[in-house]
Amino acid sequence: MFNAQEWIVGLLTSVGNQSYQNIEIILVNDGSTDSSTELVAIFSKNNPRINLRLINQENSGVSAARNEGVRNSNGELISFVDSDDIWIREKLEHQVKEVLESSTSAVACSYAIFDDSDLTILDIVHPDWSIGGVRNWLLFRSYGGLLSSSLMITKEAFNRTGPFNVELSLSADIEFAWRLLKVTPVKLIKKK
Repeated sequence: MFNAQEWIVGLLTSVGNQSYQNIEIILVNDGSTDSSTELVAIFSKNNPRINLRLINQENSGVSAARNEGVRNSNGELISFVDSDDIWIREKLEHQVKEVLESSTSAVACSYAIFDDSDLTILDIVHPDWSIGGVRNWLLFRSYGGLLSSSLMITKEAFNRTGPFNVELSLSADIEFAWRLLKVTPVKLIKKK
């Protein structure tokens, strides 16, 4: 979370309302200067059933924040989410089921791009989580759409892949995906 006052309550509501409830939410505040932290405190007070932990750090970028979240996690499965995202209610349920049933180390899902003003869905993206998909995305031959927010991986796969590169900003997701795909395939759950 960095200066996410417009989005943070919507995100936390969508994560807290997941049909799969055995989760911990680790929210890393990356040096916000707006009212984000106050809104999180109010949300947490009003939703005591939600297991939410806020970690504050100096502004260090999204990669450092993600790495800090993983370092502080207790679970065996990791899902990343950015402060301007919203998860459908069954996201984690579908992904956990897929990990358990197929014994995969990584699973991604389709996602919707929506209009910020009224949440009208503009497009559904079925990301190509493959080496070829990453290569095409890097060469701008096609839109790869590899978003960390669509991914669930085992902590073991994250540790084998290595942390997000803190030297990168916009390309950190794609560079992480490249390394992850060298460790394990990513299974895609397509939903419309």
